[in-house]
Amino acid sequence: MNAVIISAEIFGAVILVIALVLGVLFRRYEVAIGVVLLFGATLWHARIAGRWQESNIKAEEFAERFQNVPIQVGEWEGEDLEVSDEVKKGSGAVGYVSRIYTNKVTKKQVQFWLIVGHARDICQHQPTACYPAHGAKMQYEPRQVQIPYRGSEPAEFWMTTFDLNEGGRIRVEDHILWAWAKPSPPGEPAPNWIAPKVPRMVFRDTKALYKMYFTSHVIKASSELQRETISAIEFASIFIPEVNQALFTDLATLEGEGTSDAIPPSQKDAAADQGKEAG
Repeated sequence: MNAVIISAEIFGAVILVIALVLGVLFRRYEVAIGVVLLFGATLWHARIAGRWQESNIKAEEFAERFQNVPIQVGEWEGEDLEVSDEVKKGSGAVGYVSRIYTNKVTKKQVQFWLIVGHARDICQHQPTACYPAHGAKMQYEPRQVQIPYRGSEPAEFWMTTFDLNEGGRIRVEDHILWAWAKPSPPGEPAPNWIAPKVPRMVFRDTKALYKMYFTSHVIKASSELQRETISAIEFASIFIPEVNQALFTDLATLEGEGTSDAIPPSQKDAAADQGKEAG
């Protein structure tokens, strides 16, 4: 594949030189300058988009780890959801986990969506485009939130809320968290989940890339002004260590063993406060 990349760049350089020579010979300097600018912009975009990167075989290998993502943790029990080929193709998912987790005590529910694929595809699709395309109204611009969890520094996620029934007496909302993680080579520390402003720039040299969503669906009367703690944040603080254990267990050793019930009370309180402030 490297030979293909080199050949493409050499071919482009030859075309560039020919255009410059012709431009100078015929004294069409503006044409020569335009060709240089166009070539540079095209090369830059191709690099950012990963157009010359090799096929994402590694993503398929990383997808095998998804079978280790637990279907039950603490009071939360999961149920696998079907995913259409259209959704898989549109999201760029080579592998995925799609589940609805229900708290057996509180009956709260959180939808979990974890995918892996080529970075250029995984970076492209975000809720800020998908939800409005289906008629939902974004309540506020996405903001970065810190999700504390056991065994690492807080994870960074984007968060926003979409109104699915604008103007109705019954308010239907989706609270969504999403972030990315880049697999690290063996021997390096496990990566954390981050929410960059321009993911395509941050992950431009990445082949396989993880992306994770937590979504809580809320139905309530429009007159209700007080919101409870956002379930997506509450569940994320518990479940992120379990996902990391499944995906990065050979890259770093997480503190402690077993389930995330060992999360310190102070971190649980911080997650709850984060949810209330976000609401």
